[in-house]
Amino acid sequence: MIIEEPDFKKAVQTADEILVSSKEIKAFPFMLIPVIMEYTDFELRTFGWIEKKGISAKDSFLSNDAELKKKGGMYILFYNEMMPPARLIFSCTHELGHYMLGHPIDSLSRMRDRNDPKFLDLYRICEVEANFFAAELLMPEPIIVELFKRGCKITEEFLIKHFEVSREAAKKRIELLRKAYDWNNFNRYPDSCNYDDIIVEKYKKFIDSIAPQKFKYGYSLEQDLELEKQRETWV
Repeated sequence: MIIEEPDFKKAVQTADEILVSSKEIKAFPFMLIPVIMEYTDFELRTFGWIEKKGISAKDSFLSNDAELKKKGGMYILFYNEMMPPARLIFSCTHELGHYMLGHPIDSLSRMRDRNDPKFLDLYRICEVEANFFAAELLMPEPIIVELFKRGCKITEEFLIKHFEVSREAAKKRIELLRKAYDWNNFNRYPDSCNYDDIIVEKYKKFIDSIAPQKFKYGYSLEQDLELEKQRETWV
């Protein structure tokens, strides 16, 4: 498996394909376990389950939150049930991303531990892609952009309130949006995915619950000016 840099397009598109096709995701936040069951045959086990068997979870996993392991051809998602729900959901979605993106699950820990910079770089690339996948699935860019178009101010507090993510995840999401979106023209940067309109239409009820659409045939001059002010504050 040779990768030179993160495939951001693949990570986002894979998440968008789930958003479009999933029968379990109807609004945000959503129940993650049914989605995992919808797309995988994972076994799920808690860190507490490991501890009851006399095995130290701390010594068994690199992550304090969640980790996907491949045992005898079967995938097991171990998760720390003591972590705050928002943080845990992002971590588990991150692990789902490794699987959906075809990362070498059984080799990731060895990549991290090896001294060879080539393997460490590959590990970091897989981590970045999994983070992009998780961010898009939990806080879809097309939905955030549509909410922005309707006059919502996209802040950490806004994402925490409506998507029930951790502050750290909300902060990183905003940072990524600043880099990956052309806010002047409401367009993703080159090689964007083709699912934006489908996602906005599928989750219209959720979007309307936050920001009912006031202008059916475009925006007024006043609204355009207000959006421009908002762009200057956070983009």
